[in-house]
Amino acid sequence: MFQNGGRGHVSGLGSSFGTGVGLGFKVGFRGYGCVTERGSWSSFEMGFGQVLGQKPIFTSEPDLNLIQKPDLTLIQKTDLDLQEARLKYLRVCVPLTKAALRGDWGTAKVYIDEDRSILTTGITKECRTVLHLAAGTGCVHFVEQLVGMMTSEELELRDGKGNTAMCFAAINGSVQVAEILLAKNKLLATTRGGQGMTPLYMAVLFGRSEMAWLLYSKTVESFEEKDRIGIFFTSIDSGLYDLALKILKHNMSLAEARDKDGKTALHLLAQT
Repeated sequence: MFQNGGRGHVSGLGSSFGTGVGLGFKVGFRGYGCVTERGSWSSFEMGFGQVLGQKPIFTSEPDLNLIQKPDLTLIQKTDLDLQEARLKYLRVCVPLTKAALRGDWGTAKVYIDEDRSILTTGITKECRTVLHLAAGTGCVHFVEQLVGMMTSEELELRDGKGNTAMCFAAINGSVQVAEILLAKNKLLATTRGGQGMTPLYMAVLFGRSEMAWLLYSKTVESFEEKDRIGIFFTSIDSGLYDLALKILKHNMSLAEARDKDGKTALHLLAQT
């Protein structure tokens, strides 16, 4: 019934984001660092933003009272003189952001050793921490070093859209990064991000097959029914037919379920 097409498709984003690694987001690895390009991160940002702009299928919004947010001292207006605040931002946030995107752990460590609180501080206008950035670029060694310096609770910090670093890893598809994060805090697998999306839903939406299978194995027993339905239909739409079949076998009633447009799985398959 199902054949795995592995299209890496993000529903509704159009053909420019439809195949290959998805979103034109190119990440290479060189030794312990990761090689990224400014355009690559921009592509990731654009795709990520469009996905969060969609209305997800059957998801639950996180409890806003439980969301942990980073320290925003360096990116919000404070009592500091504006010029002084800008200088502080340029001295710390800008070079640390660049280091995280390049996978330059040596440079990043200098700033972290100077002030450990930078680990839990938002360093971009989107309120993202250095861990959010490193997870998004898939820099394994960089993430490994950061996680080793942070508590399990600190890994749950959310950016301005409500996303944890695990959400970024899920979208990027870096299984190694995900495993590092989950080894320290297994709750990250089920911690919802923007618009109530789970990391699994995000991975499926971006067609990240290996990541989706990892997260499915970690979360299958904790699914809410609406999550199961949403992930099932999104798996079909993203071409992850083997995962869709696995979910169906776990709950055969999904064969008669309908998506937000009133279509069954057979309807969707007939359109492929």
